[in-house]
Amino acid sequence: MMCIDYLKGCKGFQYPDSAPCIIVNMDATTQLTQLGSEPLEVTSSLKSAKVDRGFCAGASGSTSNIILQTTAPLPARITLLFNKDEQSVVFMDITVTFDPDAIFNNTDEGNQVLADIGNTRLSKVTSSYKCDEQQTISFNKKNSSMFEYEFKMTISNVVIQAFNIVNGTLSEAEECAADETTVAPTSTETIETTQPDVTNTGSTTKMDTTDETTVPATTSFISTPTETTPEGTSSNPITPRPDDPPIQSYFAHGENGTCVLIQCGIQFEINYNTTEQKKASRVIGVPERVNFDGGCNQPNNTQSLQIQFYDNWDLRLTFSRFDDQGRIKFYLSDIDLTANLSKELFPDIGNPIFRQNIKTTFATDTITASTEGSYRCTKEAAFLLKDGTVMSTFNLQYAAFQKNITDFSESGISECSSDVETSSDIPIAVGSALGGLILIVLVAYAIGRRCKEKGDYDTI
Repeated sequence: MMCIDYLKGCKGFQYPDSAPCIIVNMDATTQLTQLGSEPLEVTSSLKSAKVDRGFCAGASGSTSNIILQTTAPLPARITLLFNKDEQSVVFMDITVTFDPDAIFNNTDEGNQVLADIGNTRLSKVTSSYKCDEQQTISFNKKNSSMFEYEFKMTISNVVIQAFNIVNGTLSEAEECAADETTVAPTSTETIETTQPDVTNTGSTTKMDTTDETTVPATTSFISTPTETTPEGTSSNPITPRPDDPPIQSYFAHGENGTCVLIQCGIQFEINYNTTEQKKASRVIGVPERVNFDGGCNQPNNTQSLQIQFYDNWDLRLTFSRFDDQGRIKFYLSDIDLTANLSKELFPDIGNPIFRQNIKTTFATDTITASTEGSYRCTKEAAFLLKDGTVMSTFNLQYAAFQKNITDFSESGISECSSDVETSSDIPIAVGSALGGLILIVLVAYAIGRRCKEKGDYDTI
């Protein structure tokens, strides 16, 4: 095995430079291996890394991240993604994106993305995380069209805080379990992680098998399909859990900062044929552990967001803009889903399908808003795709064609029809209640007055 070594170095990172919302300090070495009969290994560190960009959670947000760009001999983009759960505990996921040809000169073109195995528990949201003990984070292996790659990251002397930083000062530290039990400072152990399983990776609900796929009458579709879809072969994704998809934030960056910001939960209802050749459908939710990226200057005056989840599932959302009588508006113009219909996700499927592509184009009235504001739909919104596939969003709010957006403005919000109807019902209900109360008071007054008059007559 050939090995290229680079000195380990401690480096501190923060985003943004002033009034940081994320602070990361650590010693770290990174190791990328091209597997095969003659493995090739490159070892480097974060010594030369710089902050490429990041995202702050804001007052009510639950997701933040910081993206580091490393240089030769291992040029890569390392993303530290932080999520806080309902118990206000912070978890960290790490992904690495690299170009194999730029590192190994192996003509294997195209970026590869590797994700860590399981998410790492850090601390309570009100504390910083501290762990001096050396720990090794392992990543899922990745097969490209030519080679298989393996990535490892060894860290020590770690201090991290990704929420509730006040005036650039770290909160009181919560130590990792390894530090609390360490006797000899030179010991090494594997990092404590939560392994992805049916309790923490996504959401799915098994639908009843019927002879014909039907949609509940309460579902309001926003779009209709216009194109056909190809098929492929099988693979092995992680089985999602059967519950509601988590509400998460996704964003795309460009030269002017964040241009696309989306917050929602996403799920798909996929149709397929069973082993008994019956029609069935299954709901697959986008889980918490995802990789996402996007572009602000795409062809045809568009912007995009790409979300990768499970094994070989890809969702690409494309946004376009248009001039509406002098006002620039944006809308969702394309949904491109690549799904992996395997036995793990669809146990009773007759013929598994590897990387089935489902692409649909929409009209300019699809979840449209002005660039001065955002689009919001707290109710379930359903998008009818090709072959009857349905994409649903929950608590959706998004904005595109922005300049370094960090949070949604309270003004300029375009709401979906179901939210508008709900908002209209509130004053009607309040008015009806007040009217009923006034009527009761008048009736009570009339009865009381009549009783008083009768009492006075009896006295006379």
